[in-house]
Amino acid sequence: MLTIDGIEYSEDELSEDGKVRVQHILAQRARRIQIILELQDIDQSIAFHAQQIKVECSEESEAEADG
Repeated sequence: MLTIDGIEYSEDELSEDGKVRVQHILAQRARRIQIILELQDIDQSIAFHAQQIKVECSEESEAEADG
């Protein structure tokens, strides 16, 4: 079953071409979710490394001040 613009379509209503298109849509939706998850992972990695740079620079500044 697939919903398009608020209308639900069942496999029984679809031609063979329509069924192939449904499988393509479902695969594209799954791919979209995978890409979103990958982007979230990338954002977390960027934030982590940016934080590490801030900590490193802060430690260097403190060491120079104590110097």
